[in-house]
Amino acid sequence: MVYLGGVTTAFCNYIQTIGQRGVSAERASIIYALDPVWGAGFASVLLGEQLGGWQGYLGAALITGAAIAVNVLDLAPGNNGYSSSRSGSDTDIALEEENVMNVTE
Repeated sequence: MVYLGGVTTAFCNYIQTIGQRGVSAERASIIYALDPVWGAGFASVLLGEQLGGWQGYLGAALITGAAIAVNVLDLAPGNNGYSSSRSGSDTDIALEEENVMNVTE
C-alpha cells in the first residue's frame, strides 16, 4: 500500500507537474485525453495483450480522432477559428505562470 500510494500516485503526479512546465494547457489536455489509448498500447507492447474485437479498435480510433480533430481544427468555444497557444490578458498569463511555479516548488 505504501508503494502504491507513494510511487504510483505521489511520485507520478510530481513528475507530471515537472513535465507540464513547458507544455500549454491545451496540449496537456490532449495528451491526457489519450490516456486510454496509451494504456492499451503499453499493455500490448509490455504484456502482450490484445484489444478485444472491433469495439476496442473503434474506441481507440474515436479517442485518437477526437484528439487530432481538437488539435488540428481548434474548435474551442470563443476561439473564432484563430489558433492560439494561450488566451487571456498578459496579467492572467503572468498569474497562471506564478501559480504553476508555486505548485512545483
